[in-house]
Amino acid sequence: MQHRESDNIPSMKTALITFGVLSVVAVGAWYIAVGGGVPVKDEGVVCTADAMQCADGSWVGRSGPNCEFVCPTSSGGTGSVGEFWGTVLGSVLLGPSCPVVQDPPDPKCDDKPYKTRLALTTVDGARVIQEFESDAAGKFRADVPPGRYMIRSAAAANVLPYCQSAPFTVPVNDFVEVLVSCDTGIR
Repeated sequence: MQHRESDNIPSMKTALITFGVLSVVAVGAWYIAVGGGVPVKDEGVVCTADAMQCADGSWVGRSGPNCEFVCPTSSGGTGSVGEFWGTVLGSVLLGPSCPVVQDPPDPKCDDKPYKTRLALTTVDGARVIQEFESDAAGKFRADVPPGRYMIRSAAAANVLPYCQSAPFTVPVNDFVEVLVSCDTGIR
């Protein structure tokens, strides 16, 4: 019996298909094993890009599983920022709410508490340190590194109502109360 080359073609096709399938399975298994294929819940934490100035004057970003700021300590190690932070307690008022100021003042025209998004900035307003919101009663709290700041609207400066505080200093391990006035543009 004579052996022809065409008799080997079906077995070669089967071998090539089997090799191809096994290769795909092997590459897929390797891809999953190195973490590229199936996301694992709670595997990593992505922290916001906030920055904070430590008591020694250095700047740090958020890190670790709880996205905390960690500052160098005087002993050369690191410590939680809570050791050095201060707190800003504030109120936001929106006004004027009436176009004409009356004498005696009309209580209906008093400035009103205002819920809005605010930005804690450097005193010159050039760099945003942190953004936060006031509640419906116009109250807010922000824990920040000690330093000199001001608060303004988080929105662009040419959008009304525009909010701004006077410059203030946040003490170490203490709080400061701040009034933020928001201008409606009513005259």
